[in-house]
Amino acid sequence: MFTGLRVRLTLWFVLLSTIAFTLLAVGNTYLFRTALTNALDDELRALTEQVAPLVYIVRNDLKARGLMEQLHKSPYGLKTTVQLFDSHSELDEEHGQKGNSRLFLTTTEVPGPTGNLRSKSVPLFQDGHLFGYLQIQIPTAQRDLAVDKFVFTKWMLGPVFLFGLALAGFMVSGKAVKPVEEAYRMLKMFVQDAGHELKTPVATIQITAENLAEDVKDDPEKSESLAIIIRNTDRMSRLVTDMLTLAKMEAARSSVKLSRISLKPIIERAREEFSARFETQEKKLEIQVADDPSIMADSEALYHLFSNLIENALKYSEKGASVTVSLKNKNGLATLSVEDTGMGIPKEALPRLFDRFYRVDRQAARARGGTGLGLSIVKAIADMHDAVIDVASVEGKGTTFTVTFPPV
Repeated sequence: MFTGLRVRLTLWFVLLSTIAFTLLAVGNTYLFRTALTNALDDELRALTEQVAPLVYIVRNDLKARGLMEQLHKSPYGLKTTVQLFDSHSELDEEHGQKGNSRLFLTTTEVPGPTGNLRSKSVPLFQDGHLFGYLQIQIPTAQRDLAVDKFVFTKWMLGPVFLFGLALAGFMVSGKAVKPVEEAYRMLKMFVQDAGHELKTPVATIQITAENLAEDVKDDPEKSESLAIIIRNTDRMSRLVTDMLTLAKMEAARSSVKLSRISLKPIIERAREEFSARFETQEKKLEIQVADDPSIMADSEALYHLFSNLIENALKYSEKGASVTVSLKNKNGLATLSVEDTGMGIPKEALPRLFDRFYRVDRQAARARGGTGLGLSIVKAIADMHDAVIDVASVEGKGTTFTVTFPPV
């Protein structure tokens, strides 16, 4: 139980860590790329400031003196593209590596013949008149390669980092769950001990009250008072019995010894027990055994599960209702279903149906003698057998409980 809780806590921790790591990785990558792009822009700015004074105009043609010497000084060398445009934005000259032949008036990233280029242009003036533009483009390949390596390193280290977090999370969750586990263990011990301690005095009160009721049966007032005591001690006795049963099932879950048994005899035993009660309450019990599958189970515990489901169906159905118990082998799995035509269960109550002491209608449950532990016992027994229990219900039409057992 608590191992599952530790695993869930660890998975949540890893999930949140993965989201945080992903957001951080995306953010870091964006900042890293931005920083490298800013470095490219700084290089472009420096180049344009150095090359612009070298440009001059001869008979409406733009020329640049000492350009190649200046390019050799650049970190990008001959990979740099230098373009001269006239005042009408027409390309006049291009030096260095071939680039994008369009004029871009803002610093931007553009496609080139061999990859993306970072482009910057500045206007050229002579005597206050615009005579052309200088545009310089440098490749972004080195920046892109650095970003790719950065991302690759992140995603290579990411799984290792998250695996380490998962181990750490599992260890920390163990320490976090330990007080809860101890409290739960003490609560179980309390329930078990309290059940044992209460069983004898409750039985004593019940027997004494029944004896007194015989002695004062001629006194209506005292008989009524004793009847109230007997009803409530009977309810308390059932509650104590259910508490002890639930504690016993949970304690036996890890050490239970299962054996191969047939389900049909257990169903027949339930028919014998409940037939008379169904007739007395004018309800119908129908048994449908299509197959007789065998499973690995504890027969007494399994009978307790079946009888609790049938008891529940009997208790929460009106006169004239029918309860159908079906046993079949479906897709190689033994499946038992208990279907009634009773009052049904509200949709919002289904998720809490197996919680201890949970009642859909508390007043109706008390009136019918429910303790709120019957379905908790059913769930504990199903878990003990690694069985899956499903509930389908429609208010006013009925409820179906289906228990599917694992293959042998």
